[in-house]
Amino acid sequence: MSPRFLNSKKMEAILQEKSFYFLNVTKMTKHVILKEDRTGNLKTGGLKYMTWKTFIAGALAGAVSGYLLNEAVKKNTSLSSETVLANVKKAFKEEGPIDGSWIQMTKEDFAKYAIKTKVYRGGITTSQNGERKQYEFIADAFTGSVLDVYPIS
Repeated sequence: MSPRFLNSKKMEAILQEKSFYFLNVTKMTKHVILKEDRTGNLKTGGLKYMTWKTFIAGALAGAVSGYLLNEAVKKNTSLSSETVLANVKKAFKEEGPIDGSWIQMTKEDFAKYAIKTKVYRGGITTSQNGERKQYEFIADAFTGSVLDVYPIS
């Protein structure tokens, strides 16, 4: 039969029942392997210690997989339309005061030459030299960068 791995409470009960008092079962770095013989009795098959090499290998594998998962999630996550509009308004405020702004809440497919992405469309109304000017913009939904700005006549 194959070895069974038991949790510490079950192991402690079995070891006390079998009068095995030589092992400190509360120590987290030891694992007792119990083997079942032909009659169904459990016998200790030896001790297995967690070494520093296995601990470091496990920690390293966890760190690498966590980093790769984080990169995969960030790659497929888009910005909210409110965040994109706030970034565009911040850029326009450097030129002058803003009278109004709007943005479409849904993303659109956008293709220009070989570049294909999802975008938000929006608009800004500014006052420059006492004159109102309206602009429309197209911003990338994943990075928030403005792809195009053009005035409305």
